[in-house]
Amino acid sequence: MEDPATVSEKVDELVSQLVTANLDKEILQDELLNKEEKFCEAAKTIELLKKFVMLLEMEKEVAVEENANLGYKVTSLLEENRELATEALFMKNEAVGLARCVLKMRDDHFHKVCILQNRIYSLQASQNSEPVYDKVSTGCFGLDKYKTKKKKENKTEDKTGFKWLKKLNNINLFTKSSLHPSAAPSCCTSQLA
Repeated sequence: MEDPATVSEKVDELVSQLVTANLDKEILQDELLNKEEKFCEAAKTIELLKKFVMLLEMEKEVAVEENANLGYKVTSLLEENRELATEALFMKNEAVGLARCVLKMRDDHFHKVCILQNRIYSLQASQNSEPVYDKVSTGCFGLDKYKTKKKKENKTEDKTGFKWLKKLNNINLFTKSSLHPSAAPSCCTSQLA
């Protein structure tokens, strides 16, 4: 049989080992709980990151679609810009042509004016006594020689005073026939008889 002192020492040693093992177990359990909590937090973070990545992918798809739409718009705008540039070049060429036409018309008009002025000067030089503008106006406006001659005759009658005498004779003719039937003309006497 063993000595009670050695037995108690062995028991104390076993108890101390048991307490140490128990403490180690509790420490390991605490560490395991901490690691499980960290794992749960990491899992939640991973889930959030997955959702964030999905959102980023969706935004990326939207951005790619918008980029494609903008590319189409830029292409159409470039095509429209080319068409406008072509149209502007065409209009510029047309404007140059119109400007040349206007300059040519102005030169032709100036040339015609010079020719007319030279004709006027030559007519004035050939007929110094008569003003040229009277002849030009009658020729331009198509005045009849008969009308101008009649106007000249009327002017001479006005100057000589025959016009009022002619009016007086017309009045006397009608008053004589109305007062004295015998003095009326032959065409009127036949009707009165």
